[in-house]
This record gives sequence, C-alpha cells and structure tokens, in this order.
Amino acid sequence: VRLWPEQEMRALKAHDEPEILIADLAPLALELANWGVNDAGALRFLDPPPAATFAQARDLLGELDALDSSGAITGMGKMMARLPLHPRLAHMIARARELKAGAMAADLAALLSERDLLGREAGADLSERLAALRRGNAGKALRERIKSAARQIRGLADIREEDGDVAPGVLVALAWPDRIAQARGARGRFRLSGGGGAVLPEHDPLAREPFLAVATTDGASGDQKIFLAAALSREDLETTFASHIEEIDLVRWDSRAQIVVANRQRKLGALILDDRPLATPDPEKIAEAMTKGVAEMGLAALPWSDATHSLRNRLRFLGRVLPEEGWPDLSDAALLASLSDWLT
Repeated sequence: VRLWPEQEMRALKAHDEPEILIADLAPLALELANWGVNDAGALRFLDPPPAATFAQARDLLGELDALDSSGAITGMGKMMARLPLHPRLAHMIARARELKAGAMAADLAALLSERDLLGREAGADLSERLAALRRGNAGKALRERIKSAARQIRGLADIREEDGDVAPGVLVALAWPDRIAQARGARGRFRLSGGGGAVLPEHDPLAREPFLAVATTDGASGDQKIFLAAALSREDLETTFASHIEEIDLVRWDSRAQIVVANRQRKLGALILDDRPLATPDPEKIAEAMTKGVAEMGLAALPWSDATHSLRNRLRFLGRVLPEEGWPDLSDAALLASLSDWLT
C-alpha cells in the first residue's frame, strides 16, 4: 500500500542519502578526537564524511575549547566526550560546573532539547522561558518531561551545586560561541560572531539589546531569523570570552574617502568590539595600502612634475627608436603592473 501520490513517488530518489553526508558532524569529530583520530580519512567508512563539513565540525570544537591548536583533544574535550549530549550542550554543562551554575545549565539544556517549547508564539527570550519553567507556568506534562531530562543531565554530569550568579545568556553563548550577536544598523538587526547576519522582529524586547546569545535560527543563508536567544551583557562577553578576543592592527585603503586608514580593533570572530585610530602604524603597511590606492585611482593621482613627464616621454621615444638598448618601459600600463616594485 503506497501512502503518497504516484506523482510524488516518481520524484523521489531511489534511496535516502546516507546520514553521514547530511548530519551535524560535531559529535562524530569529538568522538574521533577522543579516540586519538584527527584524520577521518584514516578510517574505513562505508561513506566517508564530507571533508568540508568535517573540517567545519573540527573548527567548532576548537571554538568550544575541545581541541587545541594542533587539533588534539583537550581536557575540556575529554570532559565533553563523557556526556551523552551534543558537544555544544556538553561544553555549556562543563563550563557551567566551573561557574557554579550547573543546575541552571541542566535546566537550559533540557529546555533546548524539548521541541514542544520551541514555538515562536512564546517569544524569543530564553531567559523568560527558563523562568516560566521554574515558576511552574508550563503545562504539567511538558514541565515533567523537561524536569526529568534535567535530572538525568545533573546525574550524568555529577551536578550538585546551587545556581551561581550567571546570566542565561552566558550559558547560551558557551554553547553557541559562533552565534554571539552584535546589534548593527536598524533595530532588530544583528551581526553574528561566526559571520553573516540575523534578525528579530522590531517589536521583540530583545531587538533593542546590544548583544545577544542566539540558540536557534531558521538557518537561512542570508539574514537568519532568530527563534530563541538571551541577552548578553558586554561585561559578561568580555569576561567569558577573554581568551578568544583578539587585537589586530588594520591598515587599509579606504576607497570612499581615498585615504589610508589605520585602526586597532578588538574582535571576537566577526564582531568588532572596539575600533580606535592607530597612533603609530607600520610604515611598510601604510606604503602597501597607499600602493593599492594608487592602483585603484590610477597614475594620475600621483604628483607628477613637468620633469617626470619629460623623462617618461624621452624614454618612450628611445624605446621606440632604439629597442635593442633595453630602455625601461615607463608606460602607464607597465608602471601600474609593477607598482609594488617602484612605488611601495
């Protein structure tokens, strides 16, 4: 008995795609690292995991402090591998224990694992949902399922302490460090630390927050719609992710203003936390940026004198009448092609 239309039947593939080709590979990558296997190609899979997806999974594990710079598993990674949770939630639980907020993290992990509570009608603020759960405002059956799951997580992670003074946004950010969101432009529009953008309806109370920790989105390729998130203070962000914040000196050509701009930025992934003028930029970098600007604007931007014009014309003439002498080519095309040789 076929339970779908014949037309739909003809459009179906002969076989379902192997799960390994479409699944989130972070759990697999963590398990392999725990075995001491960094290269998935060293194992004989029926269907090898896609190289790009596996590399992204290992990048995520690096952000979660589960792998060190050489790709080997860390103490945090071993702790995460012992928990039967997705690496994101396992990292949140492990770090929450250090912060004396394990009970809240267990409730939050159970809440996020409960699909029935992820509907958009209740609003995007995870803090409110967590508070409602703890107040007993959720339906009895739903509340019991989540509480039961939280008890299991506390038992597996050996969590006994009371809640510490930790905001839910910090815990969410520990699970999704690539989805820390910074307000940009219009209200409700955010930039994500992992790259790309995300949006909230303007009327949502979280839309006015300067920073969010985002748990779930629609996964769109453009600006993702935020379904669940929690507010994250600048102070908590700076404290919790201090080891992931980098300071870089940026010297670049500004095409709009047609000047060299030198700034010192503090960044968390794709987020710019601070951007200040650089007092003493590297002269070589300034020269490189200026060369790029000249290449963009053309040679007419340089302060040519009558003497230099005359020199170029005479050399052009000599190159035409005495080509065998090897006079240098100082035409516009040749000079533009070799800016880094003579101008930088």
